[in-house]
Amino acid sequence: MRISILICTPDSTSMRFRRCYNSLLTTTKGHSYDLRIFDNRGDKDFSHITEINKALDIADGPMVTIDDDVVLEGNWLDALLNQVTPTVGIVSCTATNERGQIRSKGATFTKHGVAKLLRREINEPIFVPCTGSCCSLINTPTLGGLRYSHEYKKYCFDPDLSFRLWERSISTIVVPEKVWHDSGGTMRDLGIDRRPFAQADEATFKKKWIDTGRLQELYDRHSLLWPEELRSIL
Repeated sequence: MRISILICTPDSTSMRFRRCYNSLLTTTKGHSYDLRIFDNRGDKDFSHITEINKALDIADGPMVTIDDDVVLEGNWLDALLNQVTPTVGIVSCTATNERGQIRSKGATFTKHGVAKLLRREINEPIFVPCTGSCCSLINTPTLGGLRYSHEYKKYCFDPDLSFRLWERSISTIVVPEKVWHDSGGTMRDLGIDRRPFAQADEATFKKKWIDTGRLQELYDRHSLLWPEELRSIL
């Protein structure tokens, strides 16, 4: 099966996109893949969920999704591909800030629907409850038709898919290999206030997963596989 790579951007001529694109070319020499660049031309109504789902619908095999505010380094692609098995749904790189400080290696949630991130070093791939999608491999054949949910506007859609996969005993993994993620950089450039989106999506997540007890059932089944810091809803 052929790998595809997706980069969504509001401006494929921007310095931010070019930095991401150049880092992709530099770090994937020797790899063969289909590269898809979805340029939404700065549309403030752009839906990342819609675009990723569109790319998944035409993917022939595993698909890597990369935010345009990510800078790639090292053997990140091999690290993702090495974890692909029929029981793995999503594999993500470790996300850092520009100073190399860890942003996230997976997450749990509070009872209010707010993500709490794991921010410590790891030496090997680990199972986690959920992860973000800034640089993730989605093992399309294992999804069984699942896609990211339009119940969300901007946030929580990626944990939501992780949890729906865990319900099918399809796992989420984070690898130690790091990428730099300038989180929210594009939205800052467009002058978009992220807070209303985050609050609305957290409320949706809470209603769907926490208030119903659905997430607790999932933790009861699988949490022993996860790092100790992520084994409970906080």
